[in-house]
Amino acid sequence: MKKFVFTLALAAVCFNATAQSSSETSSKSSTLKSLSVPVSPAFSLTDITPTLVQNPTTPKSFALGIVQSVANGGSYFPDNFSAQFAPVWWVDPEGISIYSYLGLTRPESGKVLDDTRQNIFSGLKFTSLSVGFINKDLIHDNIEKSQKIFSIGAHTTLLRAYHKEHTKALNNAINSWHEHALEDISSNQDLIDAISRLNASDKNYQDQINALTEKMRIKLSAPDLKTINDLIIQKPVFAWDVSVATAGYGISSDAIKIGRSGVWTGLSLNLKLDKKATNYFSINALGRYLYDRYQVNDENVIGKAHNLDAGGNLGFELNRLNIAVESLYRFTNGVSDSKNRTVGIISVKVSDNIFINGTFGKDFSGPNKLISLFGINWGFGKEKVALPE
Repeated sequence: MKKFVFTLALAAVCFNATAQSSSETSSKSSTLKSLSVPVSPAFSLTDITPTLVQNPTTPKSFALGIVQSVANGGSYFPDNFSAQFAPVWWVDPEGISIYSYLGLTRPESGKVLDDTRQNIFSGLKFTSLSVGFINKDLIHDNIEKSQKIFSIGAHTTLLRAYHKEHTKALNNAINSWHEHALEDISSNQDLIDAISRLNASDKNYQDQINALTEKMRIKLSAPDLKTINDLIIQKPVFAWDVSVATAGYGISSDAIKIGRSGVWTGLSLNLKLDKKATNYFSINALGRYLYDRYQVNDENVIGKAHNLDAGGNLGFELNRLNIAVESLYRFTNGVSDSKNRTVGIISVKVSDNIFINGTFGKDFSGPNKLISLFGINWGFGKEKVALPE
């Protein structure tokens, strides 16, 4: 019981976790920071995103996306929106195990981790679902009229692998936290005893707990918790992801038909540029199949088409700034049609939950089709990882 009470205080002091007296799990959870707000597959399907080649990351529990073209003729008010959520954070909102989060072998109850084995498929649990509401002309005929588009999509990371040294460092940090937490318990024994004597039915119970925890001095285990959080948010060395999406077009005032469907996969390699792992050089590759029901051919006839996009991007992540160059080449019905998309991308992390993206370059639609997009991704929710006992 005393360990439980102290763990509650430790999480509150070091990670601002919300203590719930009726739930042991929530009191042992820490809120993760700096999780990604990935681009929605429902957006990527329609080429409305600043980047089509993603770097797989652990998503927030819920995210909103807004993208607007700033080309001539674009409206001043955004008219492209997406919503994305990862069900795992909703099924277990109080926090999944820190071992499960990164795919580490979970030790037996009462013991600490004594090896560095990792499950490379642990990213599957963070599969996300998305919807998009888009206003764009995806039928590139002579009629310049946007369609009202509703799209749905899903994304998952099939495989992610961390460097052996990363897993070893995390193992050591968890074990160190466990050892130092016991020492901190001993040094705060009087305050722990005082908390255990409080009456949970008292209307001022939470205020009394807060007053006592403010007096606690967490000297040894707090640095370990910061180390654990810093290791958790590091990027894997290698990742493989898959996405799928489909979109319905409002082709008239009373008719909706499936206009485009696609499936794509990406490979990512992240190379650390510093020991703190805040700066990376990333290499990302993409292969994408698109079925387009309303694509205009060289004879200016609208018909069905099977497109295959292949390419990738190279970029630097420098703390809060991402800079990348992306190029994709398109093959239509098995034949190269000399259409490619080449863009420059800038992304700025304004806060832990807000990312601003911009891109400028040439789209698939033709040699003179310049694109200029501006987007905001906004994440919501408090994602928690359950700490070891």
